[in-house]
Order: sequence, then structure tokens, then C-alpha cells
Amino acid sequence: MRAEDIPDFKDLPSVPGMPQGCAWGIWDKNGERDHVGSLNLLTPEIVLEAKREIQTGVSVSLKWATTSFTSIRRAAANGMAFREEWSKRGGIVGRAVLIDYASWAEQKGIQYSAISRHCISENDLDDIAKDQGVHFRPGDILIVRSGWVKWYNNATASERIKGAKDGHEFIGVKGTESSIEWLWNHHFAAIAGDAIAF
Repeated sequence: MRAEDIPDFKDLPSVPGMPQGCAWGIWDKNGERDHVGSLNLLTPEIVLEAKREIQTGVSVSLKWATTSFTSIRRAAANGMAFREEWSKRGGIVGRAVLIDYASWAEQKGIQYSAISRHCISENDLDDIAKDQGVHFRPGDILIVRSGWVKWYNNATASERIKGAKDGHEFIGVKGTESSIEWLWNHHFAAIAGDAIAF
């Protein structure tokens, strides 16, 4: 399914027993359940378009103990099937865009703690993208740098336990219907961040 064929958030068909915006069934085909959700947006055409932006050829790993990485259609309920299906597809290859909230907030004089309920709004994401010269495209992999990893790396062992293990408040993208609608309507293939919660 091409991004232009996906309904906007407000037009997603209702799924019995689920809240508005549930995307279950959107990518099902021929009566078979889909297991990779919005990663289906990483079509050969999207991947070929992404290769035009490669400048150094150096790849980087997103594997860090706390990095949050997910397809927009959450596959947590069946994680093993999700990993198998994404492996069958050849892994995740596409254009990633880094939205650096931590640097932007520092430039704007915004002070916050990474272990507080500090919310990054969709307006912040738009403003940062504009400042960075980033133009979102369907199938992009959105990565948000919140500054959580920097906090963690600079924290003492006891601060890590108090803030990460025992703590219950973290910086992240605002969890509202409007932010979910913003994410969906941009048709990101996947989203990731450096915080415990996206």
C-alpha cells in the first residue's frame, strides 16, 4: 500500500473494542493478517529514493539498551512474529530523519530534566524540522533525540537507579490524540527515540 492510499487519522475505519485511530487491518491482504504495520511503507521505490541522500556510506546502530524503536502499528503483542516478518523483508532500510530536540531546546533556552514529564509537542517537532531544514516524506523513519541518553551517561549509579529504574516520569513526545494524528498523517514507517518512552 502506498502512503497516498492510506486514510488520514480521522478517516481510519473503526475497529470494534479499540479507540479511534487503531490501524489494525490497514495492511492486511487477501485475508492474511499483516505483521509489520507501517514498515510496509518502506517500498523499493522509497528505499531507492532514500539512497540519494547517502553521503558517507557509514551506517550507525540504534542498538542501545534503552532506545525505543517501534513501527507505528505496535507489534508488541506478537513481537516474535514482528521480528521474523521484518527479517523476511530484509531488515529495516530507509531514510531516517533525526529531530534533535536536545540541541534545539538548548539553543532556545528551554530547561528541562530528562527524568521529568517533559513533553515534546508536534509543534516542537515541526519547528525543529524547519530549523534543521528537514522536510518529512512518507516512509521516513523518525528519530527524536530528547537528551535522555546524555542524562543517563552523565548520571551517577544512584541517579540512574532513582531516575531510570525507580522513576516513572520521562521526557518524550507528547502522548495526545493530536500528536498521534500528526505522526500518523506524516506516514512515518517507524519512529524511534533515545528515551525510555518515545
